[in-house]
Amino acid sequence: MLLKPEQNVNPIGLQEGQASSASSAAEPDWSGVVQALQTRVMQRLDENLEERLRYALTELVQLHTQTLHQAIRSELERLVSSAVHEALAQELDAMNERQSGNTAPEQ
Repeated sequence: MLLKPEQNVNPIGLQEGQASSASSAAEPDWSGVVQALQTRVMQRLDENLEERLRYALTELVQLHTQTLHQAIRSELERLVSSAVHEALAQELDAMNERQSGNTAPEQ
């Protein structure tokens, strides 16, 4: 059983004056205990949060990377397809012009 700092325990067989001097001699330094406990808890919390944050960020970055990859690929496919269609249309126009020029009556 841990004692709270505000608790006064009167050991059996001691008078009131004796109990307070005996309890103060046996009473731990609560500020030191609290400080040590706080330090250990913060260390564990730091380790735990760092691990969880790393895991969460890894998943988030991976998800956004996949989404970005898909968007880039889709846009690149659209651009290449558009460029190919435009180049084919220009080449067909040029071929039609050459054929038209060849079949035109000469004077």
